[in-house]
Amino acid sequence: MLSLMPASKPRIRLFTVTHPNKRRQMTRAIPEVRTPITIFADDDVSWPSTVLPWILAPFEKDERYGGVVTCQRLRRAAAPTFSQRVWGFLGALYLERRNFDCAATTHVDGGLPCMSGRTVAYRTDILQDEGFTYAFTNEEWWFGRYQLNADDDNFITRWMVSHGWETFMQYHPEAEVLTTLEDNPKFLKQCARWSRSNWRSNLTSMFHEKHIWYRQPWSAYAVHLTTLSPPALLGDLLLVLLCHKATTSWEDDSRALAMQALGAWMFVSKFIKLLGHYIRYPVDFLLLPVSILFGYFHGGIKMYAVMTLNVTTWGSRDGADDYDAERMKKRTDSDLSIATRHNTAISRSFHFSPSKTAIAHPVTAHGPPPKAPSAALEYNELMRPQDGNELHTRTAKPTPLNKRFWKSVDVRIKPGIFSSLFYV
Repeated sequence: MLSLMPASKPRIRLFTVTHPNKRRQMTRAIPEVRTPITIFADDDVSWPSTVLPWILAPFEKDERYGGVVTCQRLRRAAAPTFSQRVWGFLGALYLERRNFDCAATTHVDGGLPCMSGRTVAYRTDILQDEGFTYAFTNEEWWFGRYQLNADDDNFITRWMVSHGWETFMQYHPEAEVLTTLEDNPKFLKQCARWSRSNWRSNLTSMFHEKHIWYRQPWSAYAVHLTTLSPPALLGDLLLVLLCHKATTSWEDDSRALAMQALGAWMFVSKFIKLLGHYIRYPVDFLLLPVSILFGYFHGGIKMYAVMTLNVTTWGSRDGADDYDAERMKKRTDSDLSIATRHNTAISRSFHFSPSKTAIAHPVTAHGPPPKAPSAALEYNELMRPQDGNELHTRTAKPTPLNKRFWKSVDVRIKPGIFSSLFYV
């Protein structure tokens, strides 16, 4: 690879791990970063020349920002077949809907459902923190019975919330990256994988970590709670049935008007988030019925996903599942013993009993987010090699935070002069 980029050879280094896994790959490269900002980007994204100043601007504006993500659009195929156009249309709407939700929650209370790893920037000190590295490579799932090595971007997003950092989405054409999604039936496998990730992460946020309830109450209501909502088809049928029953005693004209108003409201609710896409590509209005039908079909995908939360396969990329067993591993008694020792060491360092939470929350305790106990021998013993890949970390020095429940920021944070970064 480097032979194809001779001019960049002095500035680019390649690192490898024994078994391909994104979390392990990230923890191999992160300790090598020597700049204040680390940027992660997928290999299929295209950046405009303006994206770097925009993604770095929030870090320059306020030291409380720990992560910044960009908006995303689908790169449209040059000469697609009809089936590719339909699948691409569904993929474009997925990204459009996601942009809408993330931009809205960002400007209401600072919440983000997930900081997508397609292109995202973080403060390097956060990623190089010892506590982060251990938690990132030892995430528990299903009451501690499994070690989860998938859903890396969801984990980092939750870490920002639980440790008092602010996050931001740059929703502007100059901060817009282009990406690709499957334009064939494999798109359904992508949807199932995304849905499983949403289930796992949102359940963790709502019922295990619980920080979103007081840090980001609107996001908890508007995004996380929708995970528990019934499938769209069932919900719409119930609305129609209840409206029909409730207006039984009305005159025929009034009853018909009520049903029409309900139908119009349901249509607008499914259409409004996608308005930006239809403005950019008016020809896609012809595929509007496809989007509505797929929305109902996606309810089935959602139900299938919740019944297969133990599945972590991609299913849409060649070779991506060769080491799928690494993504969710059943924990042994030895693993549980090590985790207990780790939690005990953390608890002692914060003067908590082992039965209480291992991390003090900076939103409820004024001052900086807590640092990992770098001097604790019990803890340092846990930073052991994983398949021959030694984990090297250092203690972060996050910025002081004040107690905040709601966020007040500019609608757009424009780029400044902060330009130091590392691109992984």
